[in-house]
Amino acid sequence: MKINDLFFELSHEGRFNLLMLIAEGRKKHTHLEKELNMTGPEISRHLKRLQEEKLIKKAVDGYYEITSFGKIITTAIPYFENSLKFVDFINSHNFAPIPPELLLQVGALKDIELKTATMENIELWTSLITNAQQCIYAITDQLQRSIIPIIQKKIQSGTALEIRAIIDQNLFNKFRKPENLPPNATKLLKQMDIVKNVRISQELNISTIITELGALIFLKAGDAIDYSQGIFGKSKRFLRWTKTLFNLFWDHAIAIKPSDLVFE
Repeated sequence: MKINDLFFELSHEGRFNLLMLIAEGRKKHTHLEKELNMTGPEISRHLKRLQEEKLIKKAVDGYYEITSFGKIITTAIPYFENSLKFVDFINSHNFAPIPPELLLQVGALKDIELKTATMENIELWTSLITNAQQCIYAITDQLQRSIIPIIQKKIQSGTALEIRAIIDQNLFNKFRKPENLPPNATKLLKQMDIVKNVRISQELNISTIITELGALIFLKAGDAIDYSQGIFGKSKRFLRWTKTLFNLFWDHAIAIKPSDLVFE
């Protein structure tokens, strides 16, 4: 079998629906007739073709069931279907920083949505931080001044909040010069133990904020990270995915040494 033959068989809507229906559970011919708007002879013809491609098989009790190969194909299909919703975004942004094994999983994250307004994205970023009670993970090349007092208040309240961040080299260079920071920023960096909880990336191609309430991801479009469009989701599955992505970047980021810092 060639890959183009497989795609040809799946290109017929009726045959495709038949395969996906059988993938949900074993079915008899009569069940398929009731659930699909096709005649008996049509179903028989499509079943035969699917069997020839070894996507399904007929058991001795007359039920049609998915094969192991069919399971692989039908499991992969939702990845493509979900990606179709983001074709323009995918083609206009750099997904290279995301490892292939994680990139493939994006297609299964059906609850994610595309946020397409810069100010709304900034407000969402701020809201996630403001309402976080358990964790804040961030990858960023920006210093959002309005967030500083919010995080300070959380730290001072004694909330058991885990805060970790990866920043790019240019932003870190600003951290090394207190006169370049907004008021109270130096105090915040000390409070959150920057040496332990902040790392540096020589070049950031991605920006994200992750809390227990949701995650927002921005990617590069051209030479800069595009904050006008971002992927947002709040399911447990998406949060696990984004935390895995964050940890991969964390492991490759550069740890900060106390000698790197200059505090007043």
